Amino acid sequence: MIFFYNDKEYSATTATEIVIQMAREPGSGFLGSETLKDYVFRSLTALSDRIPMRELGVSSHLSDEAIAFNYLCLLDEYDDGSLDASPKSPTFKG
Repeated sequence: MIFFYNDKEYSATTATEIVIQMAREPGSGFLGSETLKDYVFRSLTALSDRIPMRELGVSSHLSDEAIAFNYLCLLDEYDDGSLDASPKSPTFKG
């Protein structure tokens, strides 16, 4: 999976790993004691001027991977990043 955000490419096997990489960037505002859910919620809240409120909820019932993937998809959908989730393997011909 590859995600482009703020003129930088992030690459990892899971969305969680990508969001963690993004959080560790200088200037991301990540607080070392935050959970992934806290970071995503705070990041989405900062985008509330561009993303409808109904999209900003972070359910405590979802796994970190589901939250991270939804976060990346939301950033992609609202043109704040670009997600390439396709594998770089040969096309399946069945």
